[in-house]
Amino acid sequence: MPIKHFHLRLSKEHIAEDELRINEFMSTVKVTGNHAHLLTVGSTSYWSIIVFYEEENKAGANDASIEVKEIAPLTQQEQARYDALKNWRRAKASELAVADIIIAHNRELMDVARLTSPTKEMLLEVKGFSEKKWEKYGMDILDVVNSVV
Repeated sequence: MPIKHFHLRLSKEHIAEDELRINEFMSTVKVTGNHAHLLTVGSTSYWSIIVFYEEENKAGANDASIEVKEIAPLTQQEQARYDALKNWRRAKASELAVADIIIAHNRELMDVARLTSPTKEMLLEVKGFSEKKWEKYGMDILDVVNSVV
């Protein structure tokens, strides 16, 4: 099973760049597991993240007939929910002293924002949203989504 190692630097000038790099990679593979440690070297803190993955379309990776899905832009209401979810994630990550990406990926938040009147079952169908994530953050996420009128 292949692995990929990332450093997620927590400084304001690097975190967005590192999150983008990780999100771009993770959107191209099927993640089968991960391992993360918060490290501090001198006064610099960062997450060391190992991602275990499988190629999404290993058999047909070079097949010209692979269909590429376009993602529809968010509606105004979905964008409001997405923005609220990102604000909640930022606050929760700050409270727990972890990087935003540890709470949820942008893609997960976007998929949740597209849900109308989400339920636990609907959240568990979102790619990357596990039972463990439901137990930790599920009710908070439902509250945030339902608070956006």
